[in-house]
Amino acid sequence: MAEWQTQGTTSSDAVHSLDPKTSETGGVLRQLSDELGITAPVVGGYQRSDERIREDVCERLWHEPHVDVSEVTVEVKAGVVTLEGTVPYRQMKHSIEDIAASCRGVVDVENRIRVPRTGGSPPSSGAGIG
Repeated sequence: MAEWQTQGTTSSDAVHSLDPKTSETGGVLRQLSDELGITAPVVGGYQRSDERIREDVCERLWHEPHVDVSEVTVEVKAGVVTLEGTVPYRQMKHSIEDIAASCRGVVDVENRIRVPRTGGSPPSSGAGIG
């Protein structure tokens, strides 16, 4: 089997490093093209439906281990994603927005997620101030 090589990685290495949880049709190809920075041309006037964008955003958030979206809602209208709810840390709020913005078809993201005053930064793993 012929292998192509890019920056020290063979095609089989790239395929084996894909997320095994990606099971939707075309998901593996989409993930591979995202990792390699390849963008597909848009077919004349095609626009992803709001429901499909919402499903994509929700699926990507669900697969992200560093965010808690149990109290976050996602709505999409005309490609604009609206995020509402609460999360414990400011960093998580921004990560959720970044994930939503990276989905195909997203025109803009309105981040209305709130962080309680007691939140802010995730706890550090270092020693406390003494």
